[in-house]
Amino acid sequence: MGSQSDRIPGYHLAQQNWHLGRKNRCMTVRKFNAMCRRATMLLTAWLVQPRLLARELGKGVALIPCALPICWNRTTTVRWMISIAVGLWLLMLSGCASEPGGRSLAETAAPVGIAATPALSPTPTFTPVPPPAAQARAGSPPLASATPVPSMAEAESCPASGPSPSLRCDKEVLLALRTWLWGEYGGLRTWRQANPIEVFEGVSLGDDPRRVIGLELSGSRPYLRGPLQHGTSHPLRQLSRLPLLQRLVLRKNDLNGSIPPELGQLTQLVVLDLADSGLMGSIPTELGQLTGLQELNLSQNRLQGSIPAELGQLTGLRNLYLQVNWLTGPMPPELGRLAQLERLNLSINLLTGPMPPELGRLSQLERLNLSTNKLTGSIPPELGRLGQLKQLNLGTNELTGFIPPELGRLGQLERLNLGANELTGSIPPELGQLADLRHLHLGGNHLEGTVPVELGRLTQLQELRLRNNGLTGPIPSELGQLSALIYLDLGSNRLTGSIPPELDRLPTLEYLGLDITQLTGPVPSAGVHEPCPVAGPSPSLRCDKALLLAERHNLRGSHRLALRTWHADNAIEDFEGVSLGHESRRVTGLEFRELWSPERITRAPSLPSGLGRLSRLQRLVLPWGRVVGSLPPEFGQLTHLEVLDLQGNVLSGPIPAELGQLTQLRVLRLNSNEWLRGAIPVELGQLTQLQELDLSGNALTGLLPLELGQLSRLQELNLSGNYFTGPIPASLHKLRSLQQLHLSYSGLTNPIPPSLGELRDLRYLSLTGNRLSGPIPAEFGQLAALEYLGLSGNRLTGCIPPELIPVCSCPDLPRC
Repeated sequence: MGSQSDRIPGYHLAQQNWHLGRKNRCMTVRKFNAMCRRATMLLTAWLVQPRLLARELGKGVALIPCALPICWNRTTTVRWMISIAVGLWLLMLSGCASEPGGRSLAETAAPVGIAATPALSPTPTFTPVPPPAAQARAGSPPLASATPVPSMAEAESCPASGPSPSLRCDKEVLLALRTWLWGEYGGLRTWRQANPIEVFEGVSLGDDPRRVIGLELSGSRPYLRGPLQHGTSHPLRQLSRLPLLQRLVLRKNDLNGSIPPELGQLTQLVVLDLADSGLMGSIPTELGQLTGLQELNLSQNRLQGSIPAELGQLTGLRNLYLQVNWLTGPMPPELGRLAQLERLNLSINLLTGPMPPELGRLSQLERLNLSTNKLTGSIPPELGRLGQLKQLNLGTNELTGFIPPELGRLGQLERLNLGANELTGSIPPELGQLADLRHLHLGGNHLEGTVPVELGRLTQLQELRLRNNGLTGPIPSELGQLSALIYLDLGSNRLTGSIPPELDRLPTLEYLGLDITQLTGPVPSAGVHEPCPVAGPSPSLRCDKALLLAERHNLRGSHRLALRTWHADNAIEDFEGVSLGHESRRVTGLEFRELWSPERITRAPSLPSGLGRLSRLQRLVLPWGRVVGSLPPEFGQLTHLEVLDLQGNVLSGPIPAELGQLTQLRVLRLNSNEWLRGAIPVELGQLTQLQELDLSGNALTGLLPLELGQLSRLQELNLSGNYFTGPIPASLHKLRSLQQLHLSYSGLTNPIPPSLGELRDLRYLSLTGNRLSGPIPAEFGQLAALEYLGLSGNRLTGCIPPELIPVCSCPDLPRC
């Protein structure tokens, strides 16, 4: 270690100037020269050694002499001018005089009477302390010098790999993830370097320590998009660097890649939810290392391969959802180790082999759904030990053997579905002990014998489905005691005798199926059904089901495995993607992410016009399903529709004007279809409840209709990526609720309407890549909520107003 003089650049040069100054005849000149030397030395030290500058300032050295009696001569003048020039040059190098946000002298060292406190962030903070006299009165020692503060340059950089060591590095990991966001800004406009991590959307922090513990990015539109890259740039692999992460929820994204094994390093994880995100590949065995995990949801993806036996190590797991994938192989018996498990759903896969009897050890299990697989063998009687079980669904498999009488011990059971299997034997009378049972589905098997009279004890039963078996004998009159029964289907059996009149006195019975039997006598009114109409609105739930079964062939395309639950023997409640209203008991929702399987596509699914007959439909969501064809005008009959999402398909032709009849519509997404053409129907201006309209990424042409200004509740309007002509309608200024306006790359011309400056809630405005002309309207300075303004790639003139510079992406224009 050298002396202090060796470590300060310019020190020896200053000393030489000092010796030359000794030749002056005036002591005041020598003092002035000494001060100039000290100022030059300190300014040099500022750039190299901030701590030395702080120490010198603590001694009370003045940088600028005040009212000194100076004996002027030629040598003094030259030295004075040289010192001032050197000082100004050093100030310019430091950037304090020109760079916004540069470090000032006060930010680098604390003056006398100010004690610097260690900073948790790059911005230094200072705490006032009493002056020396006040310290002496208080009995404390005087402050010798200010406490030095680490500079920005001394802050440690975040590691490129391995666990993040600090909250600052947690923020860098999240900002790296932002590369994969949807669109230019995605939904995460708060994820910016300038913002504190506390305001990052979807991010939650712990209290002690202050670190990232939660990341939840899920919603109606994908935040993240694929395909996921391999290597260190894989966004999910980067998330494995957040060592204290407890909740990772990325539901309903468009990841289009595999699950990285590195997620197994998140040992603090409690919830891992990657459902409905386009994931492919196999389930990593490394997930078995997440011993603190309580919920694992990988459902509604395209995962293949077998279920890892290592998942049996997750002994704290409460919920395991793997349904709607392409998983194969047998169920691992190690799942029987999950003693805390409450819900297990492996339905709608390609699992084979027998059900492991070890499932009978899951004493806390409340819901078990293994339906729509290729399971074989018999139903394990050990399932009768699951005393907490409320729902058991084993339907649509290849199970054989008898129905275990032990299932009658499941005293909490509310729903039992064993339909569409190869079961034989008789219906166990022990099922009459299930006092809480509400749904019993045994149809589509090879059951024989009579209908047990004990079923008449199920006073809570709402649905009894025994269709398509080999049952014989009469219908027990005891079924007339089922006062809560709504649906009774005994058709396609070999029942004999007369129809019990008690069935006609059931107060809530709506459907009675007795077709293809040998019964005699008058048919109760509930069993008399007019055929469903071939046109017009569907009048009942029964006709809703018949309509969906008729359209199943078109919706699934050429894939035999698509919509496997859509089967006549299944209750419509079990149809994949179908939801019913609680009060109307009608089909109110059709929602799919994909309608194809991994096998080669030979005929893509089409959009059947018959769906327009579902008169109570409220949600029709078929995004990214490669659906082909035109938009049926019959969809205009869906007067209860609130959400119509057909984005990312291969639809062609014009947008039907009949969609303007959907007066309850709140969300309309027809974007990214590429072959939709023609003009935007002016009738869309009648959708006064609309909050989101996305027609981007198509081949639409013509003028933008003035009627769009009537959509007073619209919050997001996206018309980018089309082939429009003409100006931006000035009527858009009426959309006072608008927050996002996307009109980029749409062929628009003429000046920008100044009236857009009246959209006070507007946060995002993109007009990039058009042929707009004229200046930026001065009225845009009134857009106080604006966070982004895209104007590049146009023919604009003039300059950028100062108030728009922070948010404007317009490199073609100079600043005013």
